[in-house]
Amino acid sequence: MDRGSWFGWMATAFLVAVGCAGTNGAPPATVIATENTSATGDPSPTPPRSERPDEISEDGVGDVRLGQPLPERLLKSDLAARYRMRFIADAQPFHGFELESPPLYVRLEDDPMEQDDPIPESEEDEERLRAKYGPLAHAHARGGAKVSTILISKPELKTRSGLGVGTSHGELEALIGSFTITRSPESLEAKPTCSVEPKQPLGLRLWLASCAPGAEPGPVKWIWVVGRP
Repeated sequence: MDRGSWFGWMATAFLVAVGCAGTNGAPPATVIATENTSATGDPSPTPPRSERPDEISEDGVGDVRLGQPLPERLLKSDLAARYRMRFIADAQPFHGFELESPPLYVRLEDDPMEQDDPIPESEEDEERLRAKYGPLAHAHARGGAKVSTILISKPELKTRSGLGVGTSHGELEALIGSFTITRSPESLEAKPTCSVEPKQPLGLRLWLASCAPGAEPGPVKWIWVVGRP
């Protein structure tokens, strides 16, 4: 997948999440199934916190954590070159850093571009804005801005129990227990995905790759780290 396509569907993932929450006038999501675990015993779905760089937990991955500034090792890197932005849904901005280690997308609170809310009129405008706001976003990160969003699309990252991108619908029962499947609003994706809501708090939101009526939902396509209430 090229960089533009990757960022495009990650942006869609965020809008789908907003839509499922019922905000911004998005069409309502549709609950299509409620699954009951057939696994024996009492699953313990909450991923414990870990500093392993490839392990997903309820508040982050490795040393990248919700509500915390980015670690010093990333602040010393060329974050401006990792800044990504797209304008979707009537020029609504969606922007942040695409990291390599760990491989995920991260957004910071009060991103400078979010504060200015510029509206591009062409692809050239997008490139100009990226060149302008990449260094500003890096400076914002170095100033202690906290992580507000973590999105995962790479199969290398998994929870301690083995949950990750690529986990099948059938495997979810043994890993997280009972859960509800909800189809995303079809106006936001040509091929609607399914969100998975565990009965027990997980600290993660999951989206499955396919959600065709009458067919078994596809494997986990992406994971949004949201933390526990």
